Amino acid sequence: MTLYISDMDGTLLNPTGIVSEKSTKILTDLINQGIHFTVATARTPLSALPLLSEIPIRDPMILMNGALCYDPEKKAFSEPIVFEKASLEKLVEAENTSGMEGMLFSVEDGILTISLGHVKDCMWKGYFSMEKVAHVQAICQEIENASAAQLQHGGVVYGLYMDNEPTRLDVLYGHLKDSGLTVDYYKDKYTKNRWCIEICSSAATKGGAVERLRQKGYSYLVGFGDSWNDVPLFQACDEGYAVANASDELKQLAAAVILSNAEDGVAEFIKTNM
Repeated sequence: MTLYISDMDGTLLNPTGIVSEKSTKILTDLINQGIHFTVATARTPLSALPLLSEIPIRDPMILMNGALCYDPEKKAFSEPIVFEKASLEKLVEAENTSGMEGMLFSVEDGILTISLGHVKDCMWKGYFSMEKVAHVQAICQEIENASAAQLQHGGVVYGLYMDNEPTRLDVLYGHLKDSGLTVDYYKDKYTKNRWCIEICSSAATKGGAVERLRQKGYSYLVGFGDSWNDVPLFQACDEGYAVANASDELKQLAAAVILSNAEDGVAEFIKTNM
């Protein structure tokens, strides 16, 4: 059984940050014909699931860079990779030093809870809507107000921090570099003045999640990506394909370079090569 696994941003999503109508139609038709397709993304369920709502994905989705999976058939989250105690303590220290608090995701008994610390409200406007994931029973609809210090009981799988200028995020990043966490610090490409830090356990990778999927009976895995966090995805798959807009590093690992994300590269490739 072959499973096609696509990164989202820069790969499945077009340059405006959505799945195009063309890709949606191609993938919907192919899934209805019986192919197995899913995603492996750094995105959280809050932003990933609404973007994929028009595609009838039935296979487990890899979210948060492999820190968590979501099974659309069972409507449940599984296999969370939580922060180690020492890493969570480092995060508490980093928040206190930088004066930054953000959005933290934790899992307990299969339920995903979102905690939003004291942040600039304008930074989160347009980022997520709980109404768009109201149908996902495994997501607690009530957002908690809590910092990392208030979540030291454990279960944290992911963190997201945003600001409209990088000063405090620079401090946060400096304290997290040797924390046992994977830290992705970048300027958001979809908005004008927004810098972001995303964190997950260093034990969480797309590749690790792919290997766990392989154990569920998928005999052949084909990956698609564009950036550094897709390297583990390619290494875990039997074949890896880079979109034309991918980094040179990923292109060197790829079996081939396909059409860009602006040209519906993933959907077109699967349609032609399934």
